[in-house]
Amino acid sequence: MEVSSPRPPLSILCFGDSLTEGYSQFGLSMTPYSKTLKTILLDTNAWSKSKIEIVTDGVSGDRVVHGQFKDRMDKQILVQILTLFASARALLITHFRSTTNLEPLDTGSTTSKPLYNYTLFLGGTNDLGWGLPASEIWSSIKTMTAIPLRHNSKLVLFTVPECGVKNRDLDARRDELNRLIKADDREGVYVFDLHSAMPYHSMSEQEREEVWDDGLHFTPRGYEVMGEFVTRRMLEIIESEEKQGNGVSTVIQEVD
Repeated sequence: MEVSSPRPPLSILCFGDSLTEGYSQFGLSMTPYSKTLKTILLDTNAWSKSKIEIVTDGVSGDRVVHGQFKDRMDKQILVQILTLFASARALLITHFRSTTNLEPLDTGSTTSKPLYNYTLFLGGTNDLGWGLPASEIWSSIKTMTAIPLRHNSKLVLFTVPECGVKNRDLDARRDELNRLIKADDREGVYVFDLHSAMPYHSMSEQEREEVWDDGLHFTPRGYEVMGEFVTRRMLEIIESEEKQGNGVSTVIQEVD
C-alpha cells in the first residue's frame, strides 16, 4: 500500500512590488497575500505537519526597469548561497567533532533556511504606469527571473492585473505584457493568471468595493482573496510536479 511520507520543508519567495507587499489604505495597511498562502497551506492536511517558510520581498513603487528589482533579486539569491555555505560548514564541523568524541555542534540555526523551492514573481504594474513598452518590461522580467531558475527554483509568473483607469494605450501594453508572460516556455516556469482571477471592470460594484482599494491596489480582504487564488494555483503546480516525479514530497512503499 502506498502512503505519503512526511513532506520535506517547503520554501517560497514571494517577490514583487506593492501588490506583493500588500499595500492598501494609502500605505497604512500592509496585508501581503503570502500570509494567506501560508495559513491555508498549513491548514491543508498534506502540509499541516510540514515546515513551510515563505519570504515576502515586496517594495511599493519599485519598477522592473530602472528600479531595484534586479538588485533585490540578486540579494535574495546571495542570502541563499551564504545560507548553504554556512549549512555545509556547520555539517562538516559537526562531523569532525562527532568523530573525535566531542559534543556535536548544534547546527539548527544554520540549516533552518532551505533554498526557495518556488519563486512567485509579480512585477510590471509601475512600469506600465510610466509608459514603458511591454517588450522592454518583459525583457527585464525575463533577465532577472533567470536568476532563481539558475539556482533550481521553480518560477511562478503572475500576470499583471488591470486597474481602475480605462486607457487604450495602457490596456494594450498590459495585454501585450501578459501575452508575453503566458507564452514563457522556459523549463521550470509556471503562470498564475492574476489578471483573470481578480478583474476590476467586470466585477459587480459590491465585489469591487470588497476587494479593490483605490483602483490600483487591493483591500486587506482583497489580498486575502488573492492569497486564496495563489494557494489554489500552487497546489495545482505541486500536484502536477509530484505526478511527474519532480515534486517536493515523496511516496514510500508500506508492506503489510
